[in-house]
Amino acid sequence: MRAAPRLRVLLVLALALPACGEPEPEAEDPPAGIDSIQQSLSSINCSESTATGYVSGKAFTITLVTVDGEKVQKETANAYYVMAQAAAAKGVNLKVVSGFRTMAEQTYFYNCYVNCNCNNCNLAAKPGYSNHQSGHALDLNTSSSGVLSWLNAHGASYGFKRTVPSEDWHWEWWGGGPGGGPCVDKPTYPVLTIKTSAVTIAGQARDLCKLEKSEGIFDLFQGQELEAEVDVKNGGSAVAKNVKVSLSAQSPYLKVLRWNILSDWKAGGAFKPNDTDDLQKLPHENPPPSFELQLGSLSVGETKRVRLAVRADAQSFGVAEHAELRAFVAHVDDFYEKADWGAKPKNVEGYQQQNGGDLRAALQADVLAEERCDGKDNDCDGAIDEGLSCGSSPGEPPASPPPAGPDPGPTPAPSAPAPSTPTPHAAGGATEGMGCALAGAPAGEELLPLALLLALALLRRRRG
Repeated sequence: MRAAPRLRVLLVLALALPACGEPEPEAEDPPAGIDSIQQSLSSINCSESTATGYVSGKAFTITLVTVDGEKVQKETANAYYVMAQAAAAKGVNLKVVSGFRTMAEQTYFYNCYVNCNCNNCNLAAKPGYSNHQSGHALDLNTSSSGVLSWLNAHGASYGFKRTVPSEDWHWEWWGGGPGGGPCVDKPTYPVLTIKTSAVTIAGQARDLCKLEKSEGIFDLFQGQELEAEVDVKNGGSAVAKNVKVSLSAQSPYLKVLRWNILSDWKAGGAFKPNDTDDLQKLPHENPPPSFELQLGSLSVGETKRVRLAVRADAQSFGVAEHAELRAFVAHVDDFYEKADWGAKPKNVEGYQQQNGGDLRAALQADVLAEERCDGKDNDCDGAIDEGLSCGSSPGEPPASPPPAGPDPGPTPAPSAPAPSTPTPHAAGGATEGMGCALAGAPAGEELLPLALLLALALLRRRRG
């Protein structure tokens, strides 16, 4: 037999009043359909929403995610999911039957209980005082096989306690457990990348020269201007603040003539002039060979572009490895610092990933020149000094023609060849020490007069 309605209302209100100091454990009947919950693995969706929660009648903003189709306060959801995964590993599948309740939902259940005109008159806590509104209470499928015994044995290890002795389905989490979970807030930080690129010169191939090591390298001729771009992008999860980028053109081959800073932020995929372009102390025209620009802050997903006009001043092909336009990120507040091109960067927590954490990039180019007498293939056509009248040694200018003078007249006929110079005799020859060799006479003719004199002397001696 039921008590009179007015007496019953007074009794319920008295039971619903919280004790001083901390919320009174609530007493509620089990959620409808709890006995028919299917045993299957719990699911979780970390997409967040906010609502107004209540603790002891005081309102606050609560962050919710979705577990098994029910809204659950985020930290409670993480703790529950870690516990549910541990249970599943032992063959026990937990499910959330009821999670967070709005003020409207709790008021409905409470009025059903007080007026006994809906929800089977199930017991419900006073609106603003149910721990389902605080985000800490979950109703679980304890009527499913093995669930209640597993929770009684292991729930406390994950921070969950049964706070209403008469309700085996009502479990609350107020902290504790191993931590973790799929919806844990991850640290936010900027992640930068930097790249360099060259805009194709109209009517000219990007790779003119394929000799030696020049194949695949951007080519241009001495005196030509090149439009180059340096892009710094923030692909992380937090704003990159006070970003500085350092640029340099390799002298004497390349020279930066001017620079400008652009951004694609809220520009529909295009790049438009950025306000940091006018905040630099450096002049836009003819900067020094090495200079630094302040890019300011880069929002998440934003790219800032430094557009450069670069002139090819001197031949590098065949002289240097390649001419380089270098760029590196020099500073990001709290996250990155790099002193110069060759310095090892200082990464905070190693968040930067490009080049193993080294935010630098170089545009390589080969500067070609017109042919000149230097013994080199200046224009990369496979020929050296072709079409030129050059000296006999590399670098020697073409020979000058003889000066003009009076007509020397007809060329005289060639004269007879002069007698050959006598060949000196070898030491130890037959005439050594005789001193009678005749100039221009062969050795045999030199001995004939002497032989005649000796023969006449012998004849005279015999006659006498």
